[in-house]
Amino acid sequence: MDAAKASASDAIEVAKEDQLKINLFAQKNQQMVELKDRVSELEKEAENLKDAEGSVEESSLLDDDSLFPYQIGEMLVHLNAEDTQKFLQKQREQVTEELKELNGQIESIQRVMSDLKVQLYAKFGDNINLEAD
Repeated sequence: MDAAKASASDAIEVAKEDQLKINLFAQKNQQMVELKDRVSELEKEAENLKDAEGSVEESSLLDDDSLFPYQIGEMLVHLNAEDTQKFLQKQREQVTEELKELNGQIESIQRVMSDLKVQLYAKFGDNINLEAD
């Protein structure tokens, strides 16, 4: 019975404000996972666009009159080498811009999460785990 009393006295009360912080941390953590997934997708897309630009450049050196197929949605269009290069470059610039924006959002979320960790660990210590598995 003494063990039950000791564990009951060791229990830390979670105030509504604390629960809101814990919930906010969980939300931000989920947003972070989603943003990092999107960043990974965009990095792959940027690499593919870069590779495509190189392929078009190499092919255009061999044959100036060649047309290159490019899929836009469900439609397939054929562009000459110059137009294809411009189009691919524009696509890559858009991807790069979106990556910058997403990385800015990630940094902002990391700051919020770091602040919440400090507050929650200060109150709950080892009784709370805010680290990703």
